[in-house]
Amino acid sequence: MALAIALGTLDAPRVVLATVQHDLRPAELVHDDRAAVLRLGRLLGARVVTEHVSISGGNAEHEARDARYRALSRLARREGCGWLATAHHGGDQLETVLLAMGRGASPAALLGIHESRPAIEDGVTVIRPMLRTEPELPAQVCRAFGVRPRVDATNADPARARGSLRCEAIPALVQSLRSLPGGGLMSNVHASIDRLRDRIERDSERGQDPSRDRSSSSSESRPDASSTE
Repeated sequence: MALAIALGTLDAPRVVLATVQHDLRPAELVHDDRAAVLRLGRLLGARVVTEHVSISGGNAEHEARDARYRALSRLARREGCGWLATAHHGGDQLETVLLAMGRGASPAALLGIHESRPAIEDGVTVIRPMLRTEPELPAQVCRAFGVRPRVDATNADPARARGSLRCEAIPALVQSLRSLPGGGLMSNVHASIDRLRDRIERDSERGQDPSRDRSSSSSESRPDASSTE
Protein backbone atom coordinates (compact mmCIF):
# COMPACT_ATOMS: atom_id res chain seq x y z
CA MET A 1 0.00 0.00 0.00
CA ALA A 2 2.86 2.37 0.78
CA LEU A 3 4.33 1.90 -2.69
CA ALA A 4 0.94 2.60 -4.29
CA ILE A 5 0.67 5.80 -2.23
CA ALA A 6 4.18 6.89 -3.25
CA LEU A 7 3.56 6.24 -6.95
CA GLY A 8 0.07 7.69 -6.85
CA THR A 9 1.20 10.96 -5.26
CA LEU A 10 4.38 11.45 -7.32
CA ASP A 11 2.59 12.16 -10.60
CA ALA A 12 3.49 8.80 -12.13
CA PRO A 13 2.06 8.69 -15.68
CA ARG A 14 -0.44 5.91 -14.87
CA VAL A 15 -0.82 3.69 -11.82
CA VAL A 16 -2.88 0.49 -11.76
CA LEU A 17 -3.28 -1.32 -8.44
CA ALA A 18 -3.30 -5.11 -8.80
CA THR A 19 -4.28 -7.76 -6.27
CA VAL A 20 -3.89 -11.52 -6.58
CA GLN A 21 -6.14 -13.69 -4.45
CA HIS A 22 -5.37 -17.34 -3.77
CA ASP A 23 -6.96 -20.01 -1.64
CA LEU A 24 -4.25 -20.28 1.03
CA ARG A 25 -5.74 -17.57 3.21
CA PRO A 26 -9.13 -17.33 4.94
CA ALA A 27 -11.84 -15.88 2.72
CA GLU A 28 -12.57 -13.10 5.21
CA LEU A 29 -8.98 -11.84 5.11
CA VAL A 30 -8.93 -12.01 1.32
CA HIS A 31 -12.14 -9.96 1.19
CA ASP A 32 -10.78 -7.38 3.65
CA ASP A 33 -7.53 -7.03 1.68
CA ARG A 34 -9.38 -6.39 -1.57
CA ALA A 35 -11.69 -3.88 0.14
CA ALA A 36 -8.66 -2.00 1.46
CA VAL A 37 -7.10 -1.87 -2.01
CA LEU A 38 -10.37 -0.64 -3.53
CA ARG A 39 -10.54 2.16 -0.94
CA LEU A 40 -6.96 3.13 -1.67
CA GLY A 41 -7.66 3.07 -5.40
CA ARG A 42 -10.52 5.52 -4.89
CA LEU A 43 -8.31 7.82 -2.82
CA LEU A 44 -5.60 7.80 -5.48
CA GLY A 45 -7.93 7.82 -8.47
CA ALA A 46 -6.28 4.60 -9.65
CA ARG A 47 -7.80 1.61 -11.40
CA VAL A 48 -7.88 -1.65 -9.38
CA VAL A 49 -7.63 -5.06 -11.06
CA THR A 50 -7.81 -8.52 -9.49
CA GLU A 51 -6.98 -12.06 -10.50
CA HIS A 52 -7.75 -15.30 -8.67
CA VAL A 53 -5.35 -18.25 -8.63
CA SER A 54 -5.58 -21.73 -7.11
CA ILE A 55 -2.71 -23.46 -5.32
CA SER A 56 -2.59 -27.26 -5.15
CA GLY A 57 -0.20 -29.42 -3.14
CA GLY A 58 3.60 -29.38 -3.15
CA ASN A 59 5.45 -26.43 -1.69
CA ALA A 60 2.43 -24.17 -1.23
CA GLU A 61 4.44 -21.05 -0.36
CA HIS A 62 6.68 -21.46 -3.41
CA GLU A 63 3.74 -22.22 -5.69
CA ALA A 64 1.80 -19.23 -4.39
CA ARG A 65 4.70 -16.90 -5.10
CA ASP A 66 5.15 -18.20 -8.64
CA ALA A 67 1.40 -18.06 -9.32
CA ARG A 68 1.28 -14.51 -7.96
CA TYR A 69 4.04 -13.31 -10.29
CA ARG A 70 2.48 -15.04 -13.28
CA ALA A 71 -0.87 -13.41 -12.50
CA LEU A 72 0.65 -9.98 -11.91
CA SER A 73 2.61 -10.24 -15.16
CA ARG A 74 -0.55 -11.10 -17.07
CA LEU A 75 -2.41 -8.20 -15.49
CA ALA A 76 0.40 -5.77 -16.29
CA ARG A 77 0.52 -6.91 -19.91
CA ARG A 78 -3.27 -6.72 -20.21
CA GLU A 79 -3.34 -3.20 -18.75
CA GLY A 80 -0.54 -1.99 -20.98
CA CYS A 81 1.86 -1.43 -18.06
CA GLY A 82 5.54 -1.89 -18.84
CA TRP A 83 6.58 -1.85 -15.16
CA LEU A 84 5.43 -4.20 -12.42
CA ALA A 85 6.39 -2.59 -9.09
CA THR A 86 6.44 -4.65 -5.89
CA ALA A 87 6.92 -3.29 -2.38
CA HIS A 88 9.76 -5.49 -1.09
CA HIS A 89 11.83 -3.58 1.47
CA GLY A 90 15.18 -3.97 3.18
CA GLY A 91 13.80 -6.41 5.74
CA ASP A 92 12.65 -8.74 2.95
CA GLN A 93 16.12 -8.55 1.44
CA LEU A 94 17.83 -9.39 4.73
CA GLU A 95 15.50 -12.36 5.27
CA THR A 96 16.20 -13.68 1.77
CA VAL A 97 19.97 -13.42 2.16
CA LEU A 98 19.93 -15.10 5.59
CA LEU A 99 17.76 -17.95 4.26
CA ALA A 100 20.15 -18.42 1.33
CA MET A 101 23.10 -18.55 3.73
CA GLY A 102 21.26 -21.08 5.87
CA ARG A 103 20.80 -23.33 2.84
CA GLY A 104 24.47 -23.09 1.95
CA ALA A 105 23.44 -21.57 -1.40
CA SER A 106 25.77 -20.41 -4.15
CA PRO A 107 27.37 -16.94 -4.14
CA ALA A 108 24.92 -15.78 -6.82
CA ALA A 109 22.02 -16.62 -4.48
CA LEU A 110 23.48 -14.32 -1.83
CA LEU A 111 22.57 -11.40 -4.09
CA GLY A 112 19.08 -11.88 -2.68
CA ILE A 113 16.13 -10.13 -4.29
CA HIS A 114 16.98 -8.28 -7.49
CA GLU A 115 15.99 -4.62 -7.79
CA SER A 116 14.75 -5.27 -11.32
CA ARG A 117 14.33 -8.23 -13.63
CA PRO A 118 12.24 -9.23 -16.66
CA ALA A 119 8.75 -10.40 -15.79
CA ILE A 120 7.18 -13.58 -17.13
CA GLU A 121 5.24 -11.69 -19.79
CA ASP A 122 7.22 -10.07 -22.62
CA GLY A 123 7.48 -6.31 -22.39
CA VAL A 124 7.03 -6.18 -18.60
CA THR A 125 9.84 -5.51 -16.12
CA VAL A 126 9.61 -6.18 -12.38
CA ILE A 127 10.99 -3.31 -10.30
CA ARG A 128 11.35 -2.98 -6.52
CA PRO A 129 11.76 0.72 -5.69
CA MET A 130 11.60 0.18 -1.91
CA LEU A 131 14.17 -2.59 -1.66
CA ARG A 132 16.77 -0.40 0.06
CA THR A 133 14.37 1.14 2.58
CA GLU A 134 14.00 0.28 6.25
CA PRO A 135 11.21 -2.21 7.13
CA GLU A 136 9.38 0.43 9.17
CA LEU A 137 8.98 2.83 6.26
CA PRO A 138 5.88 1.30 4.58
CA ALA A 139 3.77 1.59 7.73
CA GLN A 140 5.04 5.14 8.31
CA VAL A 141 4.03 6.15 4.77
CA CYS A 142 0.55 4.66 5.21
CA ARG A 143 -0.02 6.44 8.52
CA ALA A 144 1.20 9.75 7.09
CA PHE A 145 -1.37 9.37 4.31
CA GLY A 146 -4.12 8.46 6.77
CA VAL A 147 -4.33 4.85 5.61
CA ARG A 148 -4.26 1.87 7.94
CA PRO A 149 -1.54 -0.52 6.75
CA ARG A 150 -2.53 -4.12 6.00
CA VAL A 151 -0.46 -6.87 7.62
CA ASP A 152 -0.37 -10.44 6.33
CA ALA A 153 -0.51 -12.62 9.44
CA THR A 154 1.25 -15.49 7.64
CA ASN A 155 4.39 -13.35 7.46
CA ALA A 156 4.57 -13.43 11.26
CA ASP A 157 4.00 -17.18 11.62
CA PRO A 158 7.00 -18.48 13.66
CA ALA A 159 6.36 -21.98 12.28
CA ARG A 160 7.66 -20.71 8.92
CA ALA A 161 11.36 -20.08 8.52
CA ARG A 162 10.81 -16.59 7.10
CA GLY A 163 8.27 -15.73 9.80
CA SER A 164 10.64 -16.84 12.54
CA LEU A 165 13.43 -14.74 11.07
CA ARG A 166 11.18 -11.70 10.72
CA CYS A 167 9.68 -11.79 14.20
CA GLU A 168 12.47 -13.25 16.32
CA ALA A 169 15.94 -13.51 14.82
CA ILE A 170 16.18 -10.27 12.81
CA PRO A 171 14.92 -7.91 15.56
CA ALA A 172 17.48 -9.47 17.91
CA LEU A 173 20.18 -9.12 15.25
CA VAL A 174 19.34 -5.48 14.59
CA GLN A 175 19.39 -4.74 18.31
CA SER A 176 22.72 -6.52 18.81
CA LEU A 177 24.37 -4.76 15.86
CA ARG A 178 22.87 -1.30 16.37
CA SER A 179 26.32 0.24 16.96
CA LEU A 180 27.73 -0.91 13.61
CA PRO A 181 29.46 1.83 11.57
CA GLY A 182 27.93 2.90 8.29
CA GLY A 183 24.28 3.50 7.55
CA GLY A 184 22.95 0.69 9.72
CA LEU A 185 22.46 -3.03 9.21
CA MET A 186 20.15 -2.82 6.18
CA SER A 187 22.42 -0.34 4.42
CA ASN A 188 25.49 -2.46 5.14
CA VAL A 189 23.79 -5.59 3.81
CA HIS A 190 23.03 -3.83 0.53
CA ALA A 191 26.60 -2.52 0.33
CA SER A 192 27.86 -6.11 0.68
CA ILE A 193 25.43 -7.29 -2.00
CA ASP A 194 26.66 -4.57 -4.35
CA ARG A 195 30.29 -5.63 -3.82
CA LEU A 196 29.41 -9.29 -4.35
CA ARG A 197 27.51 -8.44 -7.55
CA ASP A 198 30.52 -6.52 -8.87
CA ARG A 199 32.77 -9.50 -8.07
CA ILE A 200 30.44 -11.96 -9.81
CA GLU A 201 30.19 -9.72 -12.89
CA ARG A 202 33.99 -9.40 -13.07
CA ASP A 203 34.41 -13.18 -12.76
CA SER A 204 31.79 -13.73 -15.44
CA GLU A 205 33.56 -11.34 -17.80
CA ARG A 206 36.78 -13.31 -17.27
CA GLY A 207 34.98 -16.54 -18.11
CA GLN A 208 34.99 -17.86 -14.54
CA ASP A 209 31.95 -19.61 -13.07
CA PRO A 210 30.14 -17.05 -10.86
CA SER A 211 27.93 -19.71 -9.29
CA ARG A 212 30.81 -21.48 -7.55
CA ASP A 213 32.93 -20.29 -4.67
CA ARG A 214 36.48 -21.15 -5.74
CA SER A 215 37.60 -21.42 -2.10
CA SER A 216 35.27 -24.39 -1.58
CA SER A 217 35.45 -27.87 -3.01
CA SER A 218 32.80 -28.97 -5.47
CA SER A 219 31.16 -31.15 -2.84
CA GLU A 220 30.56 -28.07 -0.68
CA SER A 221 28.94 -25.97 -3.40
CA ARG A 222 25.28 -26.54 -3.93
CA PRO A 223 23.08 -25.00 -6.59
CA ASP A 224 20.80 -22.26 -5.42
CA ALA A 225 17.19 -22.99 -4.63
CA SER A 226 14.77 -20.29 -5.71
CA SER A 227 14.68 -17.42 -3.25
CA THR A 228 11.36 -16.48 -1.72
CA GLU A 229 10.39 -13.02 -2.92
